[in-house]
Amino acid sequence: MIYSQSPKLDFNDVLILPNLSPLQSRAEVNLSSEKLKKRLNIDTCGIIAANMDGVGTFEVSRALSKHGCMTALSKHLAVNDLIDYFNDDHSSKYAFYTLGKSEEDLSKFKQFVSRYENLNVLKVCLDVANGYMTDLSGYINKLYAIKNNIILMSGNVVDNVGISNLGKSDIIKMGIGPGANCLTREVTGIGYPQFSCIYDSVKVNNTKKIICSDGGCTSSGDIVKAFAAGANMVMLGSMLAGTDQGGGEVIDGSYVKFYGMSSKTAQQKHGNEIKNYRASEGRTTMVPYKGDIGLIIEELLGGIRSACTYVGASHIDELTERATFIQVNSTLNRSMEKYTVGN
Repeated sequence: MIYSQSPKLDFNDVLILPNLSPLQSRAEVNLSSEKLKKRLNIDTCGIIAANMDGVGTFEVSRALSKHGCMTALSKHLAVNDLIDYFNDDHSSKYAFYTLGKSEEDLSKFKQFVSRYENLNVLKVCLDVANGYMTDLSGYINKLYAIKNNIILMSGNVVDNVGISNLGKSDIIKMGIGPGANCLTREVTGIGYPQFSCIYDSVKVNNTKKIICSDGGCTSSGDIVKAFAAGANMVMLGSMLAGTDQGGGEVIDGSYVKFYGMSSKTAQQKHGNEIKNYRASEGRTTMVPYKGDIGLIIEELLGGIRSACTYVGASHIDELTERATFIQVNSTLNRSMEKYTVGN
């Protein structure tokens, strides 16, 4: 059975048409989402760092919070360190506590909650590669039973069937296989092109949940396309890897090791033996050392502001209303790439 014979698209398959705009400057654009402010009680544009080694660190969270950006902390951080951070650090209101669905994850979460003293509502990320497991709704109910005033982001799924399977979750993390260090599509043949994954769920099927687009972005333009397609949040991994705040070792002054969390590297680091019935679904790479993460975020936010001026969106929440997409065969002139020394 073929689910759909119409083409499904990635970010590099589309461009956004410019629109008549009253805006005279990028400075006129407000990047704080009113929808997210009402739901999350923070001023944020919706960018969130992924819960990966080298990205989901306390240092990254502190740095990104200064720019109104969030972080899903790694689930491998020590519980005592998490308790200290969430109870005492102002930037923790921009952070998500991350866990999986093992009994060990649940036990750690109970221990954390028993010592959580902050009056802020706790934001939680339930990170599961396969959001279609039918026992997830029951597990989600367990989390709310442990602490009922959480804001829960769950995933990952790619369509409304998956969204329904995630029960009462507040935020849906969408995307299977689009990440730069993810090999799920190659290893399993499972997935859904990321632009259409978001667009079809929000614009076609009218999903009302908060949607987080997870993976597939390689530039600020891709982030813009994700927001314009209907995502309220955009999760970034490789784009934020290799920074001072990520904590990885800088090799030869130029590179930092970065790997997918389903890779052999990640499994071995965290003491998880890859069983003989499993395959690695992540790659290990050496990314360029990028320095201070604040400089990267400023560039990305500048690109989003510029896009808003092109379509006449004075507020980031207007971006999806003002954007019209066209399908293309190519988005960039790459003739000078091999000569490029900077931008």
